[in-house]
Amino acid sequence: MRRRAIAPLLAVAVPFFASHAFATPVPGLVESWPDSGSTDGWAGGAVYANPGHDGAGGPADGFLEISLGGPGNLGTRSSSLSAYSGDWVAAGITQVQSCLNDVGNADPLEIHFSLGATGNRWQYNPGFVPPLHGWAIFTVNLTDSTQWTQTIVPFGGGTFSAALRHVDVVNVRHDRPPFVQNPDDLAGDFGLDELVLYATTGITPHPATGGHPVLLRAPWPNPARSPLALSFTTFDNGPVRVRVVDAIGLLVRSADLGTMTPGERAWTWDGLDDRGRRVQAGVYRVQVTGVSGGTSQPVVLWR
Repeated sequence: MRRRAIAPLLAVAVPFFASHAFATPVPGLVESWPDSGSTDGWAGGAVYANPGHDGAGGPADGFLEISLGGPGNLGTRSSSLSAYSGDWVAAGITQVQSCLNDVGNADPLEIHFSLGATGNRWQYNPGFVPPLHGWAIFTVNLTDSTQWTQTIVPFGGGTFSAALRHVDVVNVRHDRPPFVQNPDDLAGDFGLDELVLYATTGITPHPATGGHPVLLRAPWPNPARSPLALSFTTFDNGPVRVRVVDAIGLLVRSADLGTMTPGERAWTWDGLDDRGRRVQAGVYRVQVTGVSGGTSQPVVLWR
C-alpha cells in the first residue's frame, strides 16, 4: 500500500471527517513510494523513476527520483487529488515533512514546496538543500503566512488562507527567488521520499529516516540595508558553509565557517562579494549547509 496513515491518529480523524465531507486530507498521511518502478501518479515536466532501493527507509526501500538531462522544470506534483485536495485548515494540517536527497552529481538544488488551488498557488520561501547521496528531513510550516509567496494570483487577489482551504495540487520543485508561476530551469536530479502531513495535536511522530539539515531562520528586517545578520541552528558535528547567490543563481559570496557542533549560530553578511565589492541592490538568497544539507532564505538588499 503506497499511502498509509499513522494508526493511532485514524481513530480520531475518521469521525472528524464524517462531519466535514470537504476536508479529505488526513493528518498522518505518508507518501513513501515503496515499490520498484512505481511513481504512484506523481508527474510534471521531468523524468520519473523508482529504483526500489536506497530510499529514506533503508536499502530495500524505494523512492521517487526526479531528473532532467537538460535544463527544464525540475520538479513533481501529485495527480492523486483524492489524497491531498480539500480543506487543510479544517483537517488541522499545520506541517508537511519530507525527505530529500541529491541522488546524482552535486547539483545547485533549491527545492521548494508549493500548494493551493489551480488559480491561487503559494510557495514556501525557505529553500531546501538536500545532502549529496544522503537523506535529510525538511519541514514546511503552514502556520506562518509571512513565509509564503503567491506565485499564481487569481482575479481579486486570493489569500494564503483561501489556498489552504481549497488545496487541489501539491508541488515539490527546484526554484529560486523571486518566485513566479514557472520555476527556474535546471539540469539535475533529486530524490523525494516519506512525504508526511502533520497536525498540531493528536499526531504520533513519524520515525526519523534521515539527517537534520542546518536550519536558517528568516532574516529580519527584510528588505534590509547591509550588513545583514543571520541566525541558524546546526544539528550535526561537521563543516558548515555559507553561500550567497544572486537572482539568476550566480555565486556572489561564499564563506567556510569551519567545523561546528550542534547549537545556535550567527553569521553577518556585510553586503560585499568575494572580491570585497559592494553588491548591487536586488534579490539574493543566502544558503547555509552542513553534512546533512541545509536551508536557504531569500534576501532583498536596498541602498
